[in-house]
Amino acid sequence: MPGSTRQEQAIPTRRTFGPTWLDRLVRFTWTAMSFTLFGIGGLVLGIVVFPLLALVVRDKDRRERMTRRIVSQLFRAFIAIMAMVGLTYRVTGDAARADGQPVNAPNDAGVGTLVIANHPTLIDVVFLLAMFPGAVSVVKRNHWFNPFTMATVRMARYIPNHDTTQLLGEAEARLRAGECLVLFPEGTRTVPGTPARFRRGAALAAVRAGADVLPVHITCEPLILDKHSPWYQVPVRRPHLAFDLLERIPAKDYGALGDSERAQSQALTQKVQSRLAAGVK
Repeated sequence: MPGSTRQEQAIPTRRTFGPTWLDRLVRFTWTAMSFTLFGIGGLVLGIVVFPLLALVVRDKDRRERMTRRIVSQLFRAFIAIMAMVGLTYRVTGDAARADGQPVNAPNDAGVGTLVIANHPTLIDVVFLLAMFPGAVSVVKRNHWFNPFTMATVRMARYIPNHDTTQLLGEAEARLRAGECLVLFPEGTRTVPGTPARFRRGAALAAVRAGADVLPVHITCEPLILDKHSPWYQVPVRRPHLAFDLLERIPAKDYGALGDSERAQSQALTQKVQSRLAAGVK
């Protein structure tokens, strides 16, 4: 996960367990255990941890920040568990700016960073929230009513994606408050075999808030947990996820993209998409 310099995390050994059929059986079992652990962990957080946190920490804003930090740390632990058997991963890119601040830190104007990524797999957000502790995420509205996730998304005050106007307003407000925001501009997981189609809302929020944009390119080979793959469809080979932190796009550069808010957001969307779309499968 990002530290303070240009980073390239070595790929863990692709452990196998004998014949192909046995290796797949072991990884299938491990995948089932991981999903079960994720669900149980969500229930424990909702029934025990977060109610206790609400009693101890009365300040709402501080409680939300603490919740997001807890989520990031737990996601780091969950990734470590998945990486034992189920997958390998690597993070590359500049984890710090020239001034030594984390790459997702607020800019000189105090405006937060908008992290924009393509979305090939179900677990992309788990990695990104682990990489950027305390970040805010845009998530599907149904997570507010899912018993395994509802307590977490409510306590962390993540942003639901069901209302575009509300989403843009909330995203702009969070960025102006100096928070890091993680957003998938496709709005859902990429459909394998089709080109990525980014919505303009992410860029519009960045332009309105004056936020720097950090593109993150994600690849997964072989592809797992995509739009049409159930969790139990375990590939023959152990999958490898790669996260490449690309060059930040400073807010001060938006003026060169156009004279109007609309022109700037359209040009910014195209610029980000051109950087990310090449590796989307």
